[in-house]
Amino acid sequence: MSGVLEGYEPKSVLHFFEKICSMPHGSGNTAMISDWIVAFAKERGLGFTQDIHGNVIIRKPASEGYENVPGMILQGHMDMVAVQTEKSPIDMEKDGLQLAVDGDFIYAKETSLGGDDGIAVAYMLAILDDETMAHPALEMVFTTDEEIGLQGISKMDVSSLKGKKLLNLDTEDEGILVAGCAGGKKAICSLPVTFTPVAGNCYKIQISGLLGGHSGMEIHKERGNANLLLARVLYEIRKECDFGLVNMQGGEKDNAIPNFAQAVIQTEASPIQLSQMIDELQQMLQKELTGKDDGIQLDFRQIAQEETVWVKQDCAVSGKKLDAILLCMLMNPNGVQAMSSSIEDTVETSLNCGIMKLRDDDFLVRYALRSSVRSAKAYLFDRINTFVQSLGGTVDTEGDYPPWEYQTDSTFREQVMAVYEQMYGKTMEVQVIHAGLECGYLSEQLPGLDCVSMGPDMKNIHTTNEKLSISSVKRVWEFIVELLKQK
Repeated sequence: MSGVLEGYEPKSVLHFFEKICSMPHGSGNTAMISDWIVAFAKERGLGFTQDIHGNVIIRKPASEGYENVPGMILQGHMDMVAVQTEKSPIDMEKDGLQLAVDGDFIYAKETSLGGDDGIAVAYMLAILDDETMAHPALEMVFTTDEEIGLQGISKMDVSSLKGKKLLNLDTEDEGILVAGCAGGKKAICSLPVTFTPVAGNCYKIQISGLLGGHSGMEIHKERGNANLLLARVLYEIRKECDFGLVNMQGGEKDNAIPNFAQAVIQTEASPIQLSQMIDELQQMLQKELTGKDDGIQLDFRQIAQEETVWVKQDCAVSGKKLDAILLCMLMNPNGVQAMSSSIEDTVETSLNCGIMKLRDDDFLVRYALRSSVRSAKAYLFDRINTFVQSLGGTVDTEGDYPPWEYQTDSTFREQVMAVYEQMYGKTMEVQVIHAGLECGYLSEQLPGLDCVSMGPDMKNIHTTNEKLSISSVKRVWEFIVELLKQK
């Protein structure tokens, strides 16, 4: 049976990309794709290593005439941010994606696409599969769990790598050459809660229609954060009437700006009063987000007991425990905290409230922190930790990864830019980005490594509106082929 991408160019790259999309490969669920890549290497007689975390290195000897050309490392990650709409019929832990094409763009029906970073894996496999391509000795590094704090690369032994030039293929704007990035870490907050009987009817409040997006690449755009907006709605309602919090949850990934959140409250307030407040709050939020996130939708309806997901039957969180939840959501910092003083229009420090969830014994909030300055990142964590502790909660951390610092002198960067200008007649734009890249770990562990990062055009990564440009994939492929020819 022919694939959805059959007939499009570059044929080999898109063939491998479609194969990747046929396998579940969300973060923490990459065993299948890791083993498949190993099988690929075995079938072609290529040297490889696979560690216990699923990271894979494949080596390909230099082609004829390139034996004395310095080797190159190419690198990308296997995992994707796996999110889906409420309408999606698939199980992203078990099923592949349902690909489709709209004009120049590939997308996945009702789910994220995983172009970040499936296209890097596809590029590398296509190079390894091609016996006619001219290239130096190549080391292909495939990592796991990048999207949840660069966890795969942080546990990987890369001491065997011999290349001194690294081409990372994990950015989303063709023509932009990334030469540095922020470091990051996760803050996991837990507030203890108790459930007590609360009288009244139950009402579901839901925020949807927001753009969401990547918490590194889009954090400066001031898009609405569904978790924080819902907490604000509840805070405003609480000014006028008492209620108990039956359920509250929002967001799917630490590093994705949440575009959907919902809560169930139980109250003796009249539905007419609540409906009027919701209408007024919707108008207020729409006005505040005009030009930033115009699609916000605030929905409200009364529900029966059997319709809701109850945390504890006939009980809710109220009083001081509810106050602590709302204070945590409203008073902790979020969004851009500082802009770079040395690189124009670049975010230095930020955080994103990516996940919140009311559970049996606690209220969980997960933040993704980023900064290109180590001390600023540490101070931001301290602010969260101090405040949450003052509310009686605790804060843990995970996924702490280093920044990739911009190097003033880079021979490889100059070479890449020269090839691009020769091919396309224009100069690449060099940027330092606020998102995290694995170049930070690799450059720390491999002294003298000269790194750059690039990739084809993608839009709305980490969301169900993600799409990948076919024509851009082709141009970047042709560029990589030409770059590898250089002696």
